[in-house]
Amino acid sequence: MPVILSQSQIRSFYKDTIYNNLPNEEKLDAPIDSRIKDLINQIVELGGKNAIDLGYGYGNHSMILARKGMNVTAIDYIPAEIFQQKVDTFGLTNKIRIISKDIGQLKVNEAFNFVIGKDVLHFLSKQKVKSLMTSLVEMSPSYSIHYYEIFADI
Repeated sequence: MPVILSQSQIRSFYKDTIYNNLPNEEKLDAPIDSRIKDLINQIVELGGKNAIDLGYGYGNHSMILARKGMNVTAIDYIPAEIFQQKVDTFGLTNKIRIISKDIGQLKVNEAFNFVIGKDVLHFLSKQKVKSLMTSLVEMSPSYSIHYYEIFADI
């Protein structure tokens, strides 16, 4: 039976999970999959400079993208304090721009060579997913990679 949660309950759950490093079904702190690493290497080899991490969570994808030299826009609904500390500690402040915002409210107004949305789109309605993905594709340069992983039927 589905459990219905308000946005504030979802935000609270993720904030608590990340702040306290709690176990979770999504395995937010899992190592980055080799397929994703390969895609990141491909876009860097093609000269990709800009990436967006939809639902950054612990920030693992944003960190590897920035370490590979990409400028990253990291967006998530959760407060940014923990991830900002991580970014500052590793000296990536000039490579990662953190936005605390519901991705359903994102207005795409810049081009990204690499788009990653892992385990986040299920929080949006089908129409919002379609609109967001369409905007990201329309703004993408010809050499771009979009990687989405979804564990729900949207």
